[in-house]
Amino acid sequence: MQIIILIAMLVMANLPLYFGTEIKVKTTPVDPRSMFRGNYVKLNYEFNRISIDKNHPFYNKHLNKGEKIYISLEKTKQNLYIYKDLSLEPFQDKLYLQGRIKYYYFQGTRIFIKIANIDSFFAPKEKALAIEKILKQDAVAVLMVMKNGKVRIKSIQRDSKSKI
Repeated sequence: MQIIILIAMLVMANLPLYFGTEIKVKTTPVDPRSMFRGNYVKLNYEFNRISIDKNHPFYNKHLNKGEKIYISLEKTKQNLYIYKDLSLEPFQDKLYLQGRIKYYYFQGTRIFIKIANIDSFFAPKEKALAIEKILKQDAVAVLMVMKNGKVRIKSIQRDSKSKI
């Protein structure tokens, strides 16, 4: 039974790779190595840190760490997806990502959001080092998003057209 549960968890975690919609978002790669985690690239996205103004419904609202949050995205002319809006409920008929609140600051009105499965990209040592050299600044992450907002990272690219 334990093996069946582990296999089911693995299948569920990888469903977006097979049944998701492919989107591309800008990202900034950071340090690609860790003694304990192996070779990987840590990724930051514009929707990990969202500033809100006084007119936003979340302004001065108490949000709990770990609370589910939904981020709607819209497509730009460059075929990249960017942040559009936040909600505590899933969006209807819109492409969105499901995440969890990592931090919420009232002073500075910033929300820090963690989205599972897309903040790190693991690669063999040679590929991780190549990514580090090539992607010093901005890069494009290819994500696979399911209709329920679950997401997995597929690859990292130098721009919206080329592949590493």
